[in-house]
Amino acid sequence: MRTILNMKPGPGGQRLQEELEAKTAGSVYWPAFTFDRSEDYEESVKEILEGAERGALLILVSPTTVSFMKDIFPQLPESARFACVGEPTAKALTAAFPAAHEILFPHGSSLESGSELLFELLLEEVFLRKLSSFEATRAVSS
Repeated sequence: MRTILNMKPGPGGQRLQEELEAKTAGSVYWPAFTFDRSEDYEESVKEILEGAERGALLILVSPTTVSFMKDIFPQLPESARFACVGEPTAKALTAAFPAAHEILFPHGSSLESGSELLFELLLEEVFLRKLSSFEATRAVSS
């Protein structure tokens, strides 16, 4: 049997390692990366909050990103809009920020979600906004 290399960081990686140890013949836990604050952390936080207040779209790539964001931003402006790479990230977001009301994400399993499908949804949203703006402009000029 092959050894499984578990590179998932944080508590999720530790839980996965416990499951692997219980259910497989061999696994190695080696978290390949961690999330940490940059040197210009405070300035970055200020920029993100200003963008969120203006309705910028905050894109979250994993449940780990959500938990890191929760540590940095205990509360976000109501105007904040979100896009998540998949359903597990969207669920983590709604658990961490119950007031989050506008969340765009590809629904379904990992085979039915991911960054490529999120990109397609974002393109559709931009197209629909332009279309509705065009229709509103046309209605006013008629």
